[in-house]
Amino acid sequence: MPVPIRLSNGVQLRDATIASFALASICASALAGTPEPGMDDANMVPNAGLHGTAGAIEDGSGSGTVNGFAPTAWRAFAVGSAEVDIDIVPLAADQLYPGSPATNAVRLEVVNFGADQGLDHTTHLISLDVGRSYQASVWVKSANGDDSDQDFLLQSPFFDEDLNFTGRDPMFVSSTAGSDWSQVVSPMATALDGEAFAHLAIRLGSDGGDDSLLVALPRVTGLPVANVTPNPAFEGNGGTAAGNVVGSVPDQWRAFAVGDGTLTITPFDLAADALYPGSPVTRAVELEVTGSAGPAEGFDHTLALSSLAAGYRHWGEIWLRSGSASQQGVTIAMPLFDQSGTFLGVQPGSLFTEVGPDWTFLAGPAFTAEPGQALANMAFRLQADGGEDSIVIALPRLVGPDRDIFADRFSAAH
Repeated sequence: MPVPIRLSNGVQLRDATIASFALASICASALAGTPEPGMDDANMVPNAGLHGTAGAIEDGSGSGTVNGFAPTAWRAFAVGSAEVDIDIVPLAADQLYPGSPATNAVRLEVVNFGADQGLDHTTHLISLDVGRSYQASVWVKSANGDDSDQDFLLQSPFFDEDLNFTGRDPMFVSSTAGSDWSQVVSPMATALDGEAFAHLAIRLGSDGGDDSLLVALPRVTGLPVANVTPNPAFEGNGGTAAGNVVGSVPDQWRAFAVGDGTLTITPFDLAADALYPGSPVTRAVELEVTGSAGPAEGFDHTLALSSLAAGYRHWGEIWLRSGSASQQGVTIAMPLFDQSGTFLGVQPGSLFTEVGPDWTFLAGPAFTAEPGQALANMAFRLQADGGEDSIVIALPRLVGPDRDIFADRFSAAH
């Protein structure tokens, strides 16, 4: 029997022809949020595979409680005496529907309802174009211990260029999840003048049960997003080495060691599933620094800068692990440049982190490119912390609008 497709009005599609067509559309973007290196993504939702545990936790300055970790680029929130539990649950291939990819679900349970509680990606908003239509969907299943139904809301507030809520939530869905996986699809919504950004949010209803829900493969279709990082699969060996560098450098990238230290760079192949279940075949790069007392060694693509689109949200993503059994600190800088390549003195997407020997998925801070901010670089510098000073990186991604539909929204609007 076909997997039911639940529409925003609660109707489930069970006709074989309709369900097969819907599932074909889903499968076409089954790896949404984790596309092949260098490929555009029809799903605008950040980290739709719900990988990692580096998301934001909002407890209202201690007025609420969040137990657990949010997926990277997502936010779990509980404010005003609310308390929620959140867990990331691996899902095997075919578990959602025949042909579904291996992915993750989030189990969200409300322990105590307060002023507000739920899950969203407000830290990494999607960008909207006036006049373009959008549609949201998500796979859901009740996680109540007795398999009872669970009420929930799928919301998509729209924001203006200054990140102020416009008062519209045009893809809103109020629905009920049963004991089997089903997909909930929102109404189509068209962005109006002044609407620039949006996010999805999941909130549970207090319906007398465990108040627990599983959520997987969130999706918004509209303008595809692109990875504007050059050569994210680290192919070739035609890159540039500057200073005391040992090893080959992937095409369009630069390795540098301009102080007393030496940087050894080692590209190597990664098999399918090496990063996460369903991850593509790609290449990783190991960076090892010796004899250094400061951040004079690193790896970037300064000779092939990424293009930004004014008025759109951008952020960096990366898979990282330490090159040893110990923790390793690394700075991921994102300096911005004008069209001529002149540094503008700002690095809004940068972050510092420490990672261990297991692969970790991270996303840097999101930012809106302003007029004149035309180009960006992603640069990795290891922290000299007395250990082996080694880091391994894979699938770098700078998220921006589809390169074939680039537009400067500031210029277009004025």
